Amino acid sequence: MNNIPVRGAFTVTAAYGETNPTLWGAKKHAGVDIAAGDRRIFSACTGRVRVVAFDANGWGQYVTVGDGEGRIHLYAHLVRGSVLVSPGEAVTPDVQLGTMGATGNVTGVHLHYQINDMSGTPQDPTPFLGIPNARGVYSPDEGGADESGGESGAGASGGTTAPQSHWAERHYDSLVARGVIDGGATSEVWRRFDASAAELTVGQLLALADKLK
Repeated sequence: MNNIPVRGAFTVTAAYGETNPTLWGAKKHAGVDIAAGDRRIFSACTGRVRVVAFDANGWGQYVTVGDGEGRIHLYAHLVRGSVLVSPGEAVTPDVQLGTMGATGNVTGVHLHYQINDMSGTPQDPTPFLGIPNARGVYSPDEGGADESGGESGAGASGGTTAPQSHWAERHYDSLVARGVIDGGATSEVWRRFDASAAELTVGQLLALADKLK
């Protein structure tokens, strides 16, 4: 998974192409909405900052970046005053643009990420991000949605993808080897544990297990 504007696990709360008359009127959702525990927002591309502005009734605090390949990347609903870049500044994916917030037309804290072509027409950003066009919980190390939250967004233009195995099942053998779980009667309970509620990554869990040895 590449080109993600946040760090760590994240949730896609609205897919590209969804409809919601309350929020977007007759228009389809022009980007993807991303929520994450780490609220730092980074550039998803190498390029140059084009606009830093505030739109009280729409995007709130937002930044746009042109990537030199005909795409304009939009980062909306940032915390007002959190922007760390200026128009004309060159950026790379390790440059923080600002902080995820709830400015503009929102129902909660998230990033609205959108890609427009040079004419201003929105494009499906998920191929660039390397994720399916579907709601779900994603890990930066894996391209699929977690079973606990993955589903196709209503009205999404992309197709559905096969559900990925639960993260606990994928790392089951490693966890047993470290003695985190006994591999016996508790294994089925463990496999069904909803990790997204705890916002705990496998890497953090394994590191903790090593420290406890």
